[in-house]
Amino acid sequence: MSTTTGIPAAAEAVPEKEALKPLEAGDSLTTEKVTYRGYAKVNEKGELEGYQAKAEVANQVNWKKMEAAGNTLINTNEFTRYILKTMKGFELLVPSEEQRLYISQAGLNYIQNSKANGYMNDFAEDKITPVNNDQTIDLREGINDPPQKRALTDQEKLERLVKSMGLSAEDMQKMFADLAKNFAAAAATKATAEPEAEAEPGAEPEAVA
Repeated sequence: MSTTTGIPAAAEAVPEKEALKPLEAGDSLTTEKVTYRGYAKVNEKGELEGYQAKAEVANQVNWKKMEAAGNTLINTNEFTRYILKTMKGFELLVPSEEQRLYISQAGLNYIQNSKANGYMNDFAEDKITPVNNDQTIDLREGINDPPQKRALTDQEKLERLVKSMGLSAEDMQKMFADLAKNFAAAAATKATAEPEAEAEPGAEPEAVA
C-alpha cells in the first residue's frame, strides 16, 4: 500500500518591517555610545564556555576581571543607546503605539516585581516576623513612588573608588587592612592627646613677654 505525502502549504509571507526614519537627538532624548566586549573560555575542542558580554565601565574594571580570570576576548561592539527626556522623545524613538505599550508594560512589570519583593522582604525588628502577611496589597501606590537614590555610606564610597581603580581582590583586602590600621592608630593618638585649653568668652589674649 503506497503512502502519499502531502505537500506542505506555503508559509504566509511576513510583511517587511517598516524602516525607521533618521532620528536626531535633542531636548526630547539624548544618546550615548557604550562598548561591549564578549569573553569566554576556549576548551581543548575549541568550543566556547561561559560566554559573557560585559559593558565598558570606569577603568574597564569589568573587562580586566574577565581577562584576569583567564577568559579570551571573542568580540567587541559599540552600541548607541537612548535616554528619554520627555514623552515626545518616546514617540520619536518608538513610532508604533503598540510597541510603546509593550515597552511600557515591560518597565511596569519590572517596577511591580521590585515593589512586591520589597513588601515580601519587609520584616519586623526581630528579623523573623514579616510585616506583611495574608494581605492583598495594591501596588498602585508603589508604582507612583518617585525614584529615590540611597545615599552611599563612607565605606561604600571607598569601596566604589577602590573598585574603579581595577585592583585585584587580594590588593583590595590589603588596602582596606592598611587603612583600618591607620584609622585605628589615628583614633588612639587623638584619644591620648590632651585637649588644648579654650579661652573663656570675652577674655583678652595673654601678652607675650
